[in-house]
Amino acid sequence: MQHGKQGYFVKNRRIFKRALSVLLAVAVAVTLFTAAVGTFSAANATLSYSFSGAGASLAGYAQGTITLSASTGGNYWLYWADDSAALDGYYPIAKLTIGSSGGSASHTMPAQTAIPAGATRFIAICSGSEPSSRSVNVASAGYVIPSGKRLNHT
Repeated sequence: MQHGKQGYFVKNRRIFKRALSVLLAVAVAVTLFTAAVGTFSAANATLSYSFSGAGASLAGYAQGTITLSASTGGNYWLYWADDSAALDGYYPIAKLTIGSSGGSASHTMPAQTAIPAGATRFIAICSGSEPSSRSVNVASAGYVIPSGKRLNHT
């Protein structure tokens, strides 16, 4: 009986290798997908970005979906930002409204939208009206743009 079990594993070694290869391929694919969808969380909110479209892997292309999940309701203003504050000279990307009991909302960045030069992240600031302070420090949530997606001018 013992010899029979060893024979089974020897005969099916190829199947086990293939199964392991498929499992590893799936793990790599999940890792790559996770790299394309990044999240930075604050105390009560999470901001994520899922790049999509033909330019999803190219630097500077912003097409995709921004999703804000928050436990605190209110108006959240989205801005392109560098490491310290919203970029000067840019209007808000969008205003997302979260109900009083919390929840999530999304904004779709259309095709042909570029990530501005100098933007390293985007931020969400909760405010009843367009906020006067647009510092990263007052943001409810932020998303750090992967370095390979940033539009870098030299």
